[in-house]
Amino acid sequence: MLSLRSSNTSSSTKFRKKKFSSVKSGPVVWIDFTDRRTVYSDDSGTLANTGDTIQFVDNKAFDKRFGRSSTVCIGSGLKQQTSSRRPAFVTGVYGLTAARFDGANDQLLGDKAVAAVATNRLSTSRLDGQDITVFWVAKNDSTTPGQENVLVFGSHDVTDGSSDPIQIGVQNNDYRIFMGDASDKSGDVNMNTNRQATTNVELWTVKFAGSSNAYMYANGDTSDGITNGTTKDHGYPLDVNNLDCSINIGAGTWDGDIYELLVYNTALPDKEIKEIERKLKQKYKIT
Repeated sequence: MLSLRSSNTSSSTKFRKKKFSSVKSGPVVWIDFTDRRTVYSDDSGTLANTGDTIQFVDNKAFDKRFGRSSTVCIGSGLKQQTSSRRPAFVTGVYGLTAARFDGANDQLLGDKAVAAVATNRLSTSRLDGQDITVFWVAKNDSTTPGQENVLVFGSHDVTDGSSDPIQIGVQNNDYRIFMGDASDKSGDVNMNTNRQATTNVELWTVKFAGSSNAYMYANGDTSDGITNGTTKDHGYPLDVNNLDCSINIGAGTWDGDIYELLVYNTALPDKEIKEIERKLKQKYKIT
């Protein structure tokens, strides 16, 4: 299984077979549907078999088997209480398992009630709209997808009580990022790659950064997407005691398989991004 740690002697991200040693410089979200040890068919810890539906999946970044149980992680895992909204646990490419979302209502989510890392807290972290890195491996089953989200963060606006989302996925067939207007800054962000979705298993890399420095591209190829986009320094507090703070995979809109997703609460150096991409491409045989 893929695992991450931060080396004491190098800034580059290392991959080990068991666990990474530092959540602080490692991911705050690590959902891995290829790791059968972390996927459950019920609320009693029953490991899912292929063909089952998924009720809970561990956040490996928060799991002591793979990381440290640190409250900086965003949720202890993702859950779906309603049986009709659970994705299926399936066998995908190269015998690897995945979560299959139906594009109608399937989603797995975490909030302070179902995935707390501390009492009434989804996380002790805040997200900075110019300081995040996200990787995911997924397959979209629609040849002409409308609006389908792989990942959504819902953040409670501490000033006016509204919910300010970060949405990552597809809109009008193109991969894009949408960032809701948070209380500390004005103006929404809609960064479009102009790169159409395909029905292949793909690795996507997203780096939230400032003016003309944001990335969003496929399969480790910076020419297959956008590398001169812009995200804003909106603040997304996930550490407030409010149910509007949430993390959601599938979001009731994704039509296809999701294999793995990693979120870092920092804009990683390009050297580390390329190392993570290399390992993910190797694992999923992406060329």
